[in-house]
Amino acid sequence: LKHLYLSVNRLGDAGLRVLAAALARNSTLETLGLASNHLGPTAATELAAVLTGHPSLRELDLGSDRSTRVLGERPN
Repeated sequence: LKHLYLSVNRLGDAGLRVLAAALARNSTLETLGLASNHLGPTAATELAAVLTGHPSLRELDLGSDRSTRVLGERPN
């Protein structure tokens, strides 16, 4: 797996915790898109811990996806 786009999926802190556990075992991911997923400070801390030193990650998107407002969602 090289690219994973999960933008606008309402992951929240609980969903990110599950994703972080999987990311800890991954060494091939290059791009991770997590824009507009209701991620708070707890999720950000967990994500930083698991991705620090990741061997291949080059791009991380935590921004606000264009469709966020259209779908009535809130950004990270």
